[in-house]
Amino acid sequence: MSRILFRQIPKDAKLLAVGNFFRANSSGSSWHLASIFSQKNEMEQRQFGLEMSCILGIGREFVAEDDVPYRSHGFQKRLKLPPIAEWREKLLGECPRLSRRLARNPEVASQRCFVFEADGLTVWLPKFELARKLFFHAGFLARSAFEPRHDLLGAEGSGRHPYPHPS
Repeated sequence: MSRILFRQIPKDAKLLAVGNFFRANSSGSSWHLASIFSQKNEMEQRQFGLEMSCILGIGREFVAEDDVPYRSHGFQKRLKLPPIAEWREKLLGECPRLSRRLARNPEVASQRCFVFEADGLTVWLPKFELARKLFFHAGFLARSAFEPRHDLLGAEGSGRHPYPHPS
């Protein structure tokens, strides 16, 4: 059996929240993503390169067992989504189900969400989580979204394509 580990994430840590993307205001600085984990009833903030956004699903517990790097937890139900015109935008800090300790964190509370009614439930969908599930399936896709000239046009945005153009 092979064991899949994410060295930056402690074993048995659970992802409680994903924060904002950020980078230093200097040439060549890399994008990072803030996150909050719970391990042994302690909250810990961590920072990751944006490539990790494809695995940072809220509620995941990183177990590092054979062939199972993480387990997803949470409420699962199929929903019929209402028309987008009925979706509202709110800050996550306004969600009545958000724990107090997370609501006190401005990194979490200031996140923007879509809020809508579906099948008798009020759904709070963080915009980053929607983007992560739709677009960030692999690290290179996340990098391309934030640093498009580097990944899509070749080394350092030189204009040289890394792959030959089909004729």
